[in-house]
Amino acid sequence: MVILLLLTAAAPALVFIYDLWAVALSLFIALPFVLKKHRVHASFAWLLIFIFAGIFVSARSPASFDSFIFVLQSLLYAAFFVAGTEAPQKVTAVPLAALALMPFMSASGVNPNIISSYTGLLFVLLMLVPFARKLKYILGALALFFIILNASWTVLLVLASAGILAAGKRKYLPLIPLFALMALGLNFPSASDRFFWWGEALEIFAENPMGIGFFASKYYLPATAAQNTLFVHSFLLQIIAEGGILCLIPAALALWAVLKNRMGGKYDFAVYAVLLLGALDLSYHIPAHGMLAAFIIGLTQKRTGISQKQEKVCSAVFKILFVIAAALSLIMFHTSRVLAGGAAPLFAGSPHAAVAAFEEAFEYPAYPALLSAKAAAYSIIAERENLPEIRKRSFALQEKALPAKNARIPAYRDFENAVKGDDLSVLRNSCMKILFINALRPR
Repeated sequence: MVILLLLTAAAPALVFIYDLWAVALSLFIALPFVLKKHRVHASFAWLLIFIFAGIFVSARSPASFDSFIFVLQSLLYAAFFVAGTEAPQKVTAVPLAALALMPFMSASGVNPNIISSYTGLLFVLLMLVPFARKLKYILGALALFFIILNASWTVLLVLASAGILAAGKRKYLPLIPLFALMALGLNFPSASDRFFWWGEALEIFAENPMGIGFFASKYYLPATAAQNTLFVHSFLLQIIAEGGILCLIPAALALWAVLKNRMGGKYDFAVYAVLLLGALDLSYHIPAHGMLAAFIIGLTQKRTGISQKQEKVCSAVFKILFVIAAALSLIMFHTSRVLAGGAAPLFAGSPHAAVAAFEEAFEYPAYPALLSAKAAAYSIIAERENLPEIRKRSFALQEKALPAKNARIPAYRDFENAVKGDDLSVLRNSCMKILFINALRPR
């Protein structure tokens, strides 16, 4: 468990940004802990059902590669939730060592909002650890100062609102909308962007109630959103939009179980803060945030288990899923590295070398970025060597690489125009837009 908690302390430096290598590394570090015997709670059973629903949604998603990344993360977060339910008081403070890394992360150019939301989680954890009151005040003041310095008003709103809800006094409740209006006024452009993204998330859900696959929103967001974000800036709405009804129901039941089983008092503040941050931001799509948040939620739970038979079943299922996830992460990591390696000759104008590299990747899980890269490479070969069959294949690959068939989406609009004009240069524009939203660009 100590090694697991050291991972949360090192996470800002090692696994801060959403990336497959970070998830794979964390899975293997957590594996020895998972394979031990653990007590589990009723809420954990619902988490497992949510993960199974996520596997089903991911398997049928046109962007199954992207979607399975979140399934891997969900299993990782489940391990940290279990760690939180079992952690002795003396080791709960270990993740707070990450506070010392925040200034260095800020200096390195990491998005200040991401850093501030992580600092907010550390502040929440600080309220739960057995430190002397004076030390808590000092460290808490430093954390809040750092959040204010980054002008992260959403995080401050979350912490203040969680404190009011935890106090349980109705006379203070009107302060929450007041704080919300203050945060809105201090950064109206960010707030208006959020309202736009949230509307898009609900629209995606309305059009695809069975789910599109996790991390697939970036393929469905229109131009005005896709240029600014890959996420809808609400973990809750992201789950609804991407997981659909199948994931929403067990997620809601897991949330109900967590709230029902919380210990109360200062732990209420922690539960509300973690949930509100998830409702107003994207944080838990980032491994460092999700691991710490799951650990905090685990700390808030009463130390009561379920029946011995149910516990054995849940424990065995979790172990099997985790081992499979670790193996899957290696397969996906290989495909991800192949794509990155093939992108260099593609952008350098050596399509045959790029195709040779891409062919080393696994065909499943389906990866839109890989399909688009192949389509771009084939289009160059077809154009240079006048090969009709290769030309036809490049169009077929790019059509498969577009999960959303919607003219509002720039990549699909370019594809439609390319088909109409039988124009390979326009087809490559469509390919490049898919590559760009997957952070693949010429250097």
